[in-house]
Amino acid sequence: MTGKIRKSPVSKKLTMKEKIINKLRLKYPRLERNVEEAESIPPEEEKYYPPKVIGLERVRLSKSFVDEGYVKWDCTDLSYFIGSCLDQVVYRALKTVYGLPDALTCDIVKKDVSKNGSISATARPIEWGYFLQGKDGSCFELLNRFRDPTTKIILWLPHKKRPEEIPAGVQKALSDFLDSFYKLVEILDRDYSIKEEQEKARKVFGGGELLGVINLYYQNFQAGKEMIELSEKYLPEVEELHKVLFAKGQWDDAMAVFRKKNILYVSAIVFFLMALEGFVNLLYKFLLKPQYNYKEYERSTQKTGFDLRILHLPAYCKGFNNATITPDDIAYKQWLKIRPFRNNLLHANVTEENESITTLEDCFLFHYDPLSHLKKTKKKMHTRHFSMDKGDAEQVRQTVEQIVAEIIEKMDEKEKAWVNSWVGQVLITWFPGIEDKDCNLSN
Repeated sequence: MTGKIRKSPVSKKLTMKEKIINKLRLKYPRLERNVEEAESIPPEEEKYYPPKVIGLERVRLSKSFVDEGYVKWDCTDLSYFIGSCLDQVVYRALKTVYGLPDALTCDIVKKDVSKNGSISATARPIEWGYFLQGKDGSCFELLNRFRDPTTKIILWLPHKKRPEEIPAGVQKALSDFLDSFYKLVEILDRDYSIKEEQEKARKVFGGGELLGVINLYYQNFQAGKEMIELSEKYLPEVEELHKVLFAKGQWDDAMAVFRKKNILYVSAIVFFLMALEGFVNLLYKFLLKPQYNYKEYERSTQKTGFDLRILHLPAYCKGFNNATITPDDIAYKQWLKIRPFRNNLLHANVTEENESITTLEDCFLFHYDPLSHLKKTKKKMHTRHFSMDKGDAEQVRQTVEQIVAEIIEKMDEKEKAWVNSWVGQVLITWFPGIEDKDCNLSN
């Protein structure tokens, strides 16, 4: 009896993406994390996390699966090895290979107690991570913490003490893993679209993506304070060097040092002025009334002169329902005190104090310095750099603080509490669609 020869099924040709996924799964499998224990987040660390719903318990699951026989070699930004990559794409690559991650920190939404007394919980994850098997008993941990939202990689070694160097086999395996993983990230990155992600976020958050904005007020104000601190630290050394060079007759070197003497105070003043403008711009960014959120209104709101931006705040921004800012208000009067100085300094205007006059009497030439005369006759700050000192920097700082405080005081209670929640923080976090689509809070 004869029959037809049965053809072997043609195997499907794998794509590069599928090959990488298979390799990573087989060569560097995922390890199970011990999640039997959990601990509450200490109060001093709560500020690093997003605000939680009142009544929910926030817990951190066991920090690692390792026993005492393991030692942490290092914790490094993953970008150090694979370059600058979007963390969402990195997460997506890990999820594609290994499935959903372990929850490192989460909010307990619901607890159920069974008849035998065991407790099960429904949790909302906040931070995530993966444990992967390396070579020779080593482990790779990839994780993302809210306080530093860049993916980290930790190498765990099966040693009681930290060795002098990474074993060659472990290092080779780690390099191989990172090389393959980077190729997968590159493939997934080609399909990533921030516009599509924003559209998804609008559907989830009811108004838009979560928005994190650098607090330009705090950033610049702190820089100004740090400039003053640096000046106080190095000024005695600079002054002593100036005296030594002057005594030796090294005039050019002495003058070069003299010019450097107060430059940090100049920098501090510029930062304080930038902080004030940043504060007002942030209010327009977050609180601009919807009816004015069109490009056609920009010349009347964000792009108008700074005088008008202060005066127009109650008219164009939410949160000033029962208040106005007029030229007679303290905030505006304080601004007027530093306005000429600010304009002359930042725009490098040629003013009287920057001129010098030479006069003649009995064949002798005399140099007239307007600044020396002006300082005796008028109590005001001047933009000539070597004339600025700590007193000028502190005066600008105090004026800026007072203007900001007066503006906040004009606001309604809800918006006032919101501004006070971020005014001293690095990042402002915007949660659209929450609490009647108004600003929510920050940390």
